[in-house]
Amino acid sequence: MNKSNKKILRQYALEYGSFIGTAWFLLFFNYVKSIEHNSVVYAIGILLMIVVCILFPLLLAVRINKKTTAVGQKMNYAQAFSFSLFMFFFASVLHSAATYVYLEYVDQGQLFITLNNMLAMPEIKSTYESLGLANEYAQAMDGLKDIEEAGNANIALNFLGYDCFLGFFGSIFTSYFASATIKLKEPQTQSR
Repeated sequence: MNKSNKKILRQYALEYGSFIGTAWFLLFFNYVKSIEHNSVVYAIGILLMIVVCILFPLLLAVRINKKTTAVGQKMNYAQAFSFSLFMFFFASVLHSAATYVYLEYVDQGQLFITLNNMLAMPEIKSTYESLGLANEYAQAMDGLKDIEEAGNANIALNFLGYDCFLGFFGSIFTSYFASATIKLKEPQTQSR
């Protein structure tokens, strides 16, 4: 592939990465809202976004494969892997940035207040104690306090690390779909 084609592929990787990053953020958003509001709607949103987050990268890989095949180009596995890595890296950056902005400026600590309130409920504490898990209960409370004190930037950086790790392994699968041989259907002509 020449420089022009590589530049076009990078642009597609940015575009597709923004789609995937948005899907990852919507999964996070639904998860946070389901904790805060205990709503079935958000729980259904979580399930829907899990399916989307799994299938979406594969569908985008097939789409880039069809686009390159349509213009007479073919990506080998190494080029497809590079494309996928860049796509997932951009998705990771976008997801972690959106998570930071959400936690810092929109949520403003409401998630941690909800989690603290849930753990501080007498029923939860007595359940832990009746199971002989009083030390684990104290560790859970301390762990939540540590995460809250670490700050939203640390949470976002952790998401960046996890996303990059998952993106690396996701690239193995999406690269296959982006580099596989796909036969395009010939337009059928009607004969009279």
